[in-house]
Amino acid sequence: MAQRLGCTQQYVSKILKGKENMSLETLTKLEQTMGIQIIAD
Repeated sequence: MAQRLGCTQQYVSKILKGKENMSLETLTKLEQTMGIQIIAD
């Protein structure tokens, strides 16, 4: 997942543990990578 998001494994780990805030850019990449919608229009 980290590679597909263009970030480090440590960053993904922090996100999953709730220790890191995501930018809108990261949220958008996550939506595209996972094929889900996180932010509604």
